[in-house]
Amino acid sequence: DEFAKEFGDCENMEEFREKLAHSMQHYVDDQAEMELQNRLLIQAAESLDYTPGEEEIEKEVEQQLADISATLAQQGLTLEMYCQFTGNTVDNMKAEAKGDAKKMLCIEAAINEIAALENISATEDEIDRALEIIAQQNGLTLDQIKEFSAKEEGLEKSVVHSVIMGKVMRLIRDSAEITEV
Repeated sequence: DEFAKEFGDCENMEEFREKLAHSMQHYVDDQAEMELQNRLLIQAAESLDYTPGEEEIEKEVEQQLADISATLAQQGLTLEMYCQFTGNTVDNMKAEAKGDAKKMLCIEAAINEIAALENISATEDEIDRALEIIAQQNGLTLDQIKEFSAKEEGLEKSVVHSVIMGKVMRLIRDSAEITEV
């Protein structure tokens, strides 16, 4: 019971077990929902008659490597150092990233096509709600994040895209006939 009080903020071990079981079930449910959404997006992308060009794929691969490099830089590493540690090469990483890049471009095209066909856009209120979440996560006020967003063009574009993607995903999810569990 002492353990439950100290580490679980619970009165006893039974309450701690229930809390832990609930938390684990929530995690499993979230993972299952994310997997379902991923499958639905892939199906939507596969139904679209679209093949990204080599230039688009190369640009997406370069963006993926830039994202990896930025993440590594936060840990004081370079992409070259990472390759040394893993026994990989940058060229091999590029080759491996091509398939994912093509898939991501197809998914993006499907999202854009559905948004256009369904006239889905992001309202000012939806953008403000998304910015409010970002502000809260970063210990800022909505006004501070809006000021930053006005200076940083990519942030607002990213937020608008995120809102639209969420709306498209809800539409796909609500329209899906799920036959496999």
